[in-house]
Amino acid sequence: MTSTGSKSFVVVARWPSTRKTARRKLGDAKRLGLSEARKKAKAWLALVEDGKDPVEVERARREAEARDRAVTFESVANNYIREHLAGKRRGSRTAAEIRRDVVPVWRDRPISSIRHGDVVALVRAIRDSGRSRTAHNALTNIKSIFSWAVNEGVGRFGVDQSPAVLVKPKLAIGEKRARDRVLNDDELFALWRAAKRIGYPDGDAVRLLMLTGARLSEVGEARWRETNRHDATLVVSPDRYKTGQTHTIPLTETALAILDGAPRFDGDRDADFIFTTTNGAKAVNRWGPIKKKIDARIIVTLRALARRRGYDPNDTDLPHFVFHDIRRTFRTRLAVARVPLEVAELCIGHARTGIEAIYDRHAYASEIREAFERWERVLMEIVGETGPAPKRGGNVVSFATRRGTAA
Repeated sequence: MTSTGSKSFVVVARWPSTRKTARRKLGDAKRLGLSEARKKAKAWLALVEDGKDPVEVERARREAEARDRAVTFESVANNYIREHLAGKRRGSRTAAEIRRDVVPVWRDRPISSIRHGDVVALVRAIRDSGRSRTAHNALTNIKSIFSWAVNEGVGRFGVDQSPAVLVKPKLAIGEKRARDRVLNDDELFALWRAAKRIGYPDGDAVRLLMLTGARLSEVGEARWRETNRHDATLVVSPDRYKTGQTHTIPLTETALAILDGAPRFDGDRDADFIFTTTNGAKAVNRWGPIKKKIDARIIVTLRALARRRGYDPNDTDLPHFVFHDIRRTFRTRLAVARVPLEVAELCIGHARTGIEAIYDRHAYASEIREAFERWERVLMEIVGETGPAPKRGGNVVSFATRRGTAA
């Protein structure tokens, strides 16, 4: 009790920090009950027995809690994107997935407060919205973020274990089914028509996808420096290709016509993306909105076809497809066109394996180009065109003119 009449609980001990015996206040008697004071005193004395100062332990706890509150999931995710994903082939796409599917749910939560059940709840919510593949991708990204954060050390982010490490994709989300969507002739006709009407840059990129069967990033992020007009090729560099190897895509006459119609922008050599809205500085990256626009145009065309054939257009719909399904359609149509298996696989950049890879060193370059040209003829017949689209005019230098050769 003090001279003013206030009462406090105290404990007497030889404190490790000062090595002197002294009293320390446990708490105000008005706020701390006797049983609580005894419990606290017992805990303090146990710490002293271990050579720890209770005041220092309490301060460290408060600092850790403050750090945890400051280290939110969003801040760690941003560090992960900036430090780990930068420069990676799929870095920008993965960053967009994280910011779209994960960050909004856990934005301001201390990362150390996220538990196993939180991870399961997040991916199941995505799955239940009808986006099973997105849920699988989200879980993969969450696992990667936490693995990276743990590897950075507890001192940086306050995380020493991942809450996602024991989350099994099959149990939490379900089987990850391989897509099998292939576009039929009417859908290819409507897609080509929609892409052509949308035009440069997005629509032309989609038409080039249809002609080449390439991945979206391989076309969407293509640069002029990767093209060779004389050889009629697009050479995807190892840092942009999935397997880390150089992949050469033959360009048919229709593909060359699309590139000839694309504008070239003078200036910085690095500003040479083919499909761009920023004068070549950045590649187009708005595929979600463009896909919705294309889908709407496809529906209009499919219903017009149904009406012309005497069917009820209201009974016509467009089954869901993604841009990668164009690649599967390309590969499937090569088989229909009787392109040999080994050539068809090389057309989409699938490397040979086993004994064949060791002993068959033939590059099949002419066979691959012939397969692309065969597919071009089939596609042009489907979409009702007999040859390359006419070149655009304008005050920009065309691909063909820039290279000094005729188209």
